[in-house]
Parts: sequence; C-alpha cells; structure tokens
Amino acid sequence: MTRFVRVITISVFAFALFGCGGIRHSVTTSPQNISALKQVTLLPVDVSSKEQTPDALSLNDQWKSVATVELQTLLNTKKITATSNSDTTLGCRIDVVYGNRALRYFVGLGAGSGHMRVAIELKDKNGTVLYATDSKSTLAGGFFGGDMSRVARKTIVEAVRKFGVRL
Repeated sequence: MTRFVRVITISVFAFALFGCGGIRHSVTTSPQNISALKQVTLLPVDVSSKEQTPDALSLNDQWKSVATVELQTLLNTKKITATSNSDTTLGCRIDVVYGNRALRYFVGLGAGSGHMRVAIELKDKNGTVLYATDSKSTLAGGFFGGDMSRVARKTIVEAVRKFGVRL
C-alpha cells in the first residue's frame, strides 16, 4: 500500500510540475511539387493574441523573433535560400491565448487555460498552398499555474521541426 501511495504522489507532483496538455501536429496540405525547391521568400511572421496588454504584446514580439529564427535555421539546414524575389513563399501565423495563470493555479480543471496555434504554409506564385501544417498546444494547469512562455517556445520550435520533416 505504501508503494502505491508513493507512486500516486509522484505522479500527481509530476503532473502539477509540468502541466497538462501537449502539442498536436497535423499536415493540412500534403507536400506537392516541392522536391526541387531551392529558394523561397520568407514572409514576416504574423503573431496575434487575444490579450492586448503590454506584457502580451511584448511576448508576441518575442514569439515572432523565435519563429523567424527557427524558420531561417530550417531553410539553411535544407539548403534553401531565403530571398525577396522568389515565386514561392513561406508564411507562419501564430495565434495565442495566454489565459489566466491564477485561475489555472487556484481553480484548475481547465479554467484559465492558455492555447497556441502555429500554422505554417508554403505557397506558389498563384497563392496555391503546396504544403501546410498546423500545430496546437494547450496549457491547462501546472506548478503555480504553469508557464505559458515555456509552452509557447516549445510549440514554435516543434511546429517548425515537424514542418521541416517533409520539406
């Protein structure tokens, strides 16, 4: 019985420490005609959030920078040149709901949860989507309400990595 109580206690503590949720990735448009891709125009990353406080807007700028660096690194790794005059464009849109940390901490059960969605699209000159992915994450709890910044950074990095798997 004591061992069972210990396992349950450790499990509950780990759950509280790391928060609940995870990242769900999906391919919304399978790759088409991208095998010979040598250059793209990297569009500015678009970040929007439900919250419009100075802190949220500052975080939005931070996520824009993180996504831009990750996308540029991916292109360099794949030996694809980012240029301003390519017919093919690579765009990234990030939507964030930071939620309420106090509600996550004191109420739990999904109250005050935070969410992030990262959509990455590769389009041709006509605007036809050649390849697109969608990644979503949720923070519904965690130690002292969880850390949405950590979830956001991890979501962006993983979204770009997953996009790059088929690029």
